Amino acid sequence: MSKDLEQTLKPDSYRFLSDGLNSKLFVNEKYETLLKYTLRGITLIGIILSFLIPFPLLSGAVAIILAVLTMFFERSIVEYTTLIAQPLPEFDLVLEE
Repeated sequence: MSKDLEQTLKPDSYRFLSDGLNSKLFVNEKYETLLKYTLRGITLIGIILSFLIPFPLLSGAVAIILAVLTMFFERSIVEYTTLIAQPLPEFDLVLEE
């Protein structure tokens, strides 16, 4: 089997494509809940750090970094895999001897 065909048949866990400023993360459907909880974890870390960091300038920088990271994960694309089964064609086989 060729490598290209094997690549298309085998579902990836994730792929990262970057085109200048447009970066996209393609995630397989089995990692959708992990992606969801990662976003919730980043939000929780941001809330906790906003109370723990006493310096406003440092707190603002951390908040901006976490916001950019959250935006990146929110823009990720979840790929769903579907299996389509079609019935075999019906035909009559005529053997002439």
